[in-house]
Order: sequence, then C-alpha cells, then structure tokens
Amino acid sequence: MEAASKEKVKVIVRDMLEERFAGEFIFDPIVVLPEIDEYGDDYLDIIIVFAGDQANLDPSWTMRFIRRIHLQLLDAGIDAFPVPSFVVKSEWKDMERHMKKWGRLDYATA
Repeated sequence: MEAASKEKVKVIVRDMLEERFAGEFIFDPIVVLPEIDEYGDDYLDIIIVFAGDQANLDPSWTMRFIRRIHLQLLDAGIDAFPVPSFVVKSEWKDMERHMKKWGRLDYATA
C-alpha cells in the first residue's frame, strides 16, 4: 500500500474519532499496517493510540466504527478490511519497541 493510501486511512479514522470524541481523547499516533490474512485477503491493522479515560470508549460505538470506516474506505477506493485496535498511550512505547524489534513496524512504511 502506498503512503498516500495510508494517509487517507489515517485521515478517515482520525476524522471519525474526532467527530465522536471531540475533546475527550487525544489520538496519536494512528498507525496503518497493511496485512494479508491466511486466506490471502488484504486487511488493515489500524493501531489507534489514545490518551484519555478508557471507560469513555463505548464498545457499541467502537463496533459500529469498524463498519463506518470500511464504508468510507470503500468510497475512497481502498478495499482492504479495517481491523482497528485501541492502545492506551502509556502502553504504546513498549508495544512500539517490540513491534520494531519483530520487524513489524517501520515508520517509513507505517
């Protein structure tokens, strides 16, 4: 996936999050990792790092969020299915370090 497409995904995700949670959270970074599942289908591992009260992340909204992202991605010409995950900011540095160590995260491609 080219950098411009990854940036489109980040903008779509950030815009939806900011619209729903304006002022409640800080979402940074949002990392997009193109993946291929065991059946050969493309999907997007979307890691959303946030600062704020996790109790305010309504599970019913986050489940609908997946569908909304997917529809907007399709409208933008991106067919890969989104798989978002939310990571608390305090856990991100450790996760980031491990992902780099495993070769899964490279900011030139994330």
